[in-house]
Amino acid sequence: MMWLLATPSVSGLFNVGTGTARSFRDLMLSAYAALGAKPNIQYIDMPETIRGSYQYFTQSEVDRLQHAGYNGGFTALEDAVETYVKGFSTAPIAFVDGSTSMIRKSGNRFSEKIMLKQKTVTRTDVRF
Repeated sequence: MMWLLATPSVSGLFNVGTGTARSFRDLMLSAYAALGAKPNIQYIDMPETIRGSYQYFTQSEVDRLQHAGYNGGFTALEDAVETYVKGFSTAPIAFVDGSTSMIRKSGNRFSEKIMLKQKTVTRTDVRF
C-alpha cells in the first residue's frame, strides 16, 4: 500500500495478498502466538448448506502488482497478525458516525467496549 502511495504513476486494482496460500489454522495459530496463549482449536463439520459453495482454497494472484513494478516483498502472516494483535487491536477505532471501539485483554479474556453516540456497550466474547 505504501508503495502504491509513493508511486503515483501506477494506478489500478491490485490484489495485495502474498501470493502464498495459507490455512485458517495458520491464521488462528498466529493469533494465539501473538496473544501468548496456548492454542485451543476445536473443529466442527462444515455445515451441509454451504459445503458445495464454500471456497476451500484461496491464493492471491500478485502478478499484476509485480508487473507494475512492486518488488518489496510481502509481510508473513505471523508477523502481520502479531502487528495487528499487539498494536491495532488494542487501539481505539473511530468510525465516521462518531462511535468508537476498543478491545482490551484481561487475563485470558478479551472484551470490546463500543461507545456509540448515545450509549456505551461492553461485551466479552473471547476467552483463551
